[in-house]
Amino acid sequence: MKRLLYTICAFALSVTALSAQTMYDGLKYSDVNLYGTARSIALGNALTAVGGDLGSVVLNPAGSSVAGYSQFSLSQGMSTANVTSDYSAVAGSDDFSSSLKSDKSRYTMPNIGFVINMPTPGSSSIKSYSLGFMVSTTGRSLDRMSAFGTNEFTTMMGDMAYKAYGIDYNNLVGSSAYDNYNWTLPLSYQSFMISELDGTTDEYLGATESDIPLSGIGLCGPVDQKYIMQHTGSRNDMVFNVAANISDRLYLGFNLGMPLLSYKENIFAGEYAVEQNDFQQNLNGKDVYFQSAYQRYYLDTDAEGIYAQIGAICLLGDFVRLGASVKTPTWYSVRERWGYDATTSYDSFSESAQSPDGDYSYNLVTPMELNLGIAATLSDKLLVSLDRSVINHKNMKFHSSEDSFINDEFDAVNSSIATYAAKTRMTRFGVEYKPLPYLALRYGYTSKKYDADKTISNAFGIGFSSNGAFYADFAVRNTKYPYSWYYPYDDYMYDDSGSLIVRSNEIGYSKSLLDCVLTLGWRF
Repeated sequence: MKRLLYTICAFALSVTALSAQTMYDGLKYSDVNLYGTARSIALGNALTAVGGDLGSVVLNPAGSSVAGYSQFSLSQGMSTANVTSDYSAVAGSDDFSSSLKSDKSRYTMPNIGFVINMPTPGSSSIKSYSLGFMVSTTGRSLDRMSAFGTNEFTTMMGDMAYKAYGIDYNNLVGSSAYDNYNWTLPLSYQSFMISELDGTTDEYLGATESDIPLSGIGLCGPVDQKYIMQHTGSRNDMVFNVAANISDRLYLGFNLGMPLLSYKENIFAGEYAVEQNDFQQNLNGKDVYFQSAYQRYYLDTDAEGIYAQIGAICLLGDFVRLGASVKTPTWYSVRERWGYDATTSYDSFSESAQSPDGDYSYNLVTPMELNLGIAATLSDKLLVSLDRSVINHKNMKFHSSEDSFINDEFDAVNSSIATYAAKTRMTRFGVEYKPLPYLALRYGYTSKKYDADKTISNAFGIGFSSNGAFYADFAVRNTKYPYSWYYPYDDYMYDDSGSLIVRSNEIGYSKSLLDCVLTLGWRF
C-alpha cells in the first residue's frame, strides 16, 4: 500500500449507499498508536515485560502489580504534525510543480490514572493485589495537508460534468436528488459548478470548460487549484484493572477496556481562473465569466467500544523477565455524520448549495492483539526491553447496527477485508540508564509495519525520582510516516475510442509527528 489512495470530499464515494465504509475505515479505527506516560513513551512503549508504570497497563494488565506501592500520575503534552505536499497537474508524470509545508498542533492529555496496591501479609503465595483505573491514548489523528498548483488539463468541475452524463438535469434539482445520486452531483449542479449543454437535458459542461466546435469539450484556460485536508481526533481507552503479585515471581492481570473514539475530517477543494476573460460561458442567455469555485466536505466519527485483556509477567531469575498479553477483539458502535457545501462565483453573481446532513450508525469488530516482551536488568543502573506485537486485520468485520436475520449489507466490504487486509507487526525497543539514583536517561524505538508501509518512531526521555512520593518524567518522540498519495478527483479525459488522453492531478505528501509529554506522579 505504498500508494495510499484518498479521494477528496468522497468525490468517488456513493454516499447514497448505506454501506459506504471501506477496509481503510476499519484500519483507521483499529490502528495502534500508543502514548501513555512520558516514561512509557521514552522507552518506545516496550513495557510488556517491565510493568510498574501506569503507561504499561494498557499493554499488559499484569504491570500494575509489579510496583510495590500505590501511585497516581497525570501526563500532559503537545503534539505537532508537519506535512510537506508536492503537487502535480498530471498523475504519474513526476512533474511536481509546487511544494508546500503545513503544520497542526494540539494540546494533549495522553494518560491519567491511579493504582491502589493492597498487600496481603497473611498469604504465603499472593503478596498483593492491585486495583487501578486510567484513561490512556491509544490512537491519534492529527495533520493538515495544503497543496497548490496550476492545471492546464483537468479540473474537478470537468470530472463532475463527466460523471453527470446521462442524468436529466431535472433529476438534479431539489433535496430529493440526494436520495438517488452521489451527493456531489446534485451539489455541483445546484451550485452552478456544472450546467447542461445547450440543446441537451443530460449532457453537462463544467464552469471551467467550453464546447469548442470540431474539438469538443475542453478546458477554457489554466486554473489554480488549492486543496486543504485536515484530520483531528483521538482514541482514548478507559481501563479498569485488577492484578495480583504471586511470590514476587509471577504477576497476573486483567483489564476491562472501554475505548472512546472521536475523529474529524475536513476537506476543501478550490479552483480559480488564472485569466478570468478566458472563462466565458452563456448561462440563461447571458454571457458570464467564471472566477472561482470551492467544495467542502466534513465527516465526524464517534464510537464507543469494549474489550477484555489478560496478561502475565514472569521473572526468570533476578535479571530477566518475560511478559505476554492478549487483547480480545474490540466491539465498536460507530456513528458517522457528514455533509457538503459548494459555492461558484462568476463576475456578476455567485451561487451556493448545501447537501443534507448525513447520519449513519453501524458496528465494527476490530482484531485481537497479541503482545510479547522480554526485559533484562543488567545492573541497578541499566534496563533493556524488547517487545513484539501482531494484529491480523483480516479478522475485522463490519456489522449493521440493526438486528437482521439476513444481513448482506457489509458482505462486499467484509469480503474485501478477508482478501486484501494484512497484518500489523510492531517491534518496540527501550533502554533506561540511571547514572544517579534519582536520575534516569531513556531511549525508545518503535517500528510499525503494515504491508509495505513502515512507520518509525524515535523517542528520548529523562526522569527524576525524589526520595519521597514525587516523581517526574519528560519525553520527546518523533514519528515519521510513509509517503502517501492523494487523488482529488478521478480521470475523465477520454477520447472517442475510450483511451485516456491525460490523467487528472495528484498530490504526494510526507508527514511527521512530534510529541512532547510531561508526567507528574506521586507514590503513596
